[in-house]
Amino acid sequence: MAQSDEYNFFDDLQSGCDLAEALRQHQDGEAQANRLDYLIHKVFEQSAEGKELIDTWEKALIMTPTVVSGEDSKADGIREGKMSFIRGIIQTVNRVEKGE
Repeated sequence: MAQSDEYNFFDDLQSGCDLAEALRQHQDGEAQANRLDYLIHKVFEQSAEGKELIDTWEKALIMTPTVVSGEDSKADGIREGKMSFIRGIIQTVNRVEKGE
């Protein structure tokens, strides 16, 4: 009996997973992510207004403390979420600039 003819437990699982469809969905998701990166780069790096906005946000990010004494953790979390959003844009612009 050839190795390819041997019984394989995983053959009986019948997961119903169509590998070609899974690959297509992965490629579609990757294409959408690349398009989003391109749009973020175009808005925030290729226009004067976008550059001005991201520079303003970046300065605000640097100058705003994440944790403020006397505030609850919810307010800290909201502030961190805003800063994380700005960081994400900056990281995306840098990633597109580097061609990653």
